[in-house]
Amino acid sequence: MMRFLNLLLMIMVFCLYSKVSLSETVTENVTEGFAGILQGYRIDLGLSVKDAQFNVRDNANSNGAGDLAILGTMTDDAQATLLLSLGSPYTYFNDSEFGYYFEFGASSYNMDTQLVSVNGIKTEEKLGTSVSGKYLYLTPVLFFNFGDKYLKLNKHHSLKLGLGAGIGYLEAHGDIIFTNSPLQEHHVVDIDTLGLSIAMLIDYRYNQWLLRLSLAAPGTEKNNLSYEMTDAALNIGYTFMF
Repeated sequence: MMRFLNLLLMIMVFCLYSKVSLSETVTENVTEGFAGILQGYRIDLGLSVKDAQFNVRDNANSNGAGDLAILGTMTDDAQATLLLSLGSPYTYFNDSEFGYYFEFGASSYNMDTQLVSVNGIKTEEKLGTSVSGKYLYLTPVLFFNFGDKYLKLNKHHSLKLGLGAGIGYLEAHGDIIFTNSPLQEHHVVDIDTLGLSIAMLIDYRYNQWLLRLSLAAPGTEKNNLSYEMTDAALNIGYTFMF
């Protein structure tokens, strides 16, 4: 728990000062003091529909990826929740449409349903297993922008496509059945460590309204197995700019 809180604090501090760089940060006003530190940050408020999965993969059989590499999957039903998030400034490379920002997320989870294949059809079943824990990630995302850069412009519209990799933290405790293995092994999960996280996004904005599809996947390895949490979200809402 203390490792989780310490990493969360470090990420918050890093995000707060991430605007200090050699490239150009696109903002419209320069202010001083605390407001100046937050210049370019944004708060998204609205509705978020999330779907998460916890996968265990066999590192010795991961060349083909896909289902053959996945030994077992815990899943959770899609849930609609309140969207309230703080976004870091968009930073562009000189006058190009390429830029970057930092994607941050943190959550807890408790899953008791597994994804199984019945006659070639994937379905969700309760097998008496469960996995719970926490995860967070900080990922620099490189994006290409179509449309306006300035979010405060009248009749602003933009589409951003992004991909990134960064640091992730995954805590997971519980058990899972390897439903994709011929032996159907029962496996105890006990993970609490840092690892790699990837992120992908499609972000459309009109004026200060947003429609956003994102995927984040923090993961780690232990004893020739890979553990990963895939966090997919569809966000609809309104953006408040600093």
